[in-house]
Amino acid sequence: MKALFEEFSEGQVVMKYYGKVNDHLVEGLLASLESRLATLDLPKTIRKRTCYIFVELLQNLYHHVKASVDSEIDRKPYIWNTNAIIKISLLPDGVRIQTGNLIDNCKAPSLSAMFEEIKSKDVSVLKEWYQERLANTTFSEKGTAGLGFIDMARKTNNNFNFEFQKVDDMYDFFHFEINILK
Repeated sequence: MKALFEEFSEGQVVMKYYGKVNDHLVEGLLASLESRLATLDLPKTIRKRTCYIFVELLQNLYHHVKASVDSEIDRKPYIWNTNAIIKISLLPDGVRIQTGNLIDNCKAPSLSAMFEEIKSKDVSVLKEWYQERLANTTFSEKGTAGLGFIDMARKTNNNFNFEFQKVDDMYDFFHFEINILK
């Protein structure tokens, strides 16, 4: 687990956040990111795409993060005492956004299958699939339709990775990484 925390700590960091995710945080972090990106030598398209994907990932965290309050996880090492980890770093040819959060481990197989299905599709097929799901999808109990990851994959040419690490019998740590390249 310590290696994953250190991986989040390496690289030329544009922004890093550890803690609870709420609606006020989304606005503040986006404003901070936009301000920071404006000072960097990045094409406007990369800055806009980075902000869009950042908002999608924050909304995902906001809707799906698993709070660790009142659980055994609160007594585990430092990384588990937060609700989410967010890191944005510069790559030689773009930007990388990483997120991490706790999930019920029973959800990992279905999420993994969804990501594998997305990764298996060509970007042109993803566009059609997105439109089809947009027209035919019902919303979950949390008000989401599962389209965010499809749209992010479309906008980055499917340049994302994910990993689930077992924390205990109830929780996995979900690490998501997406690259926005020039």
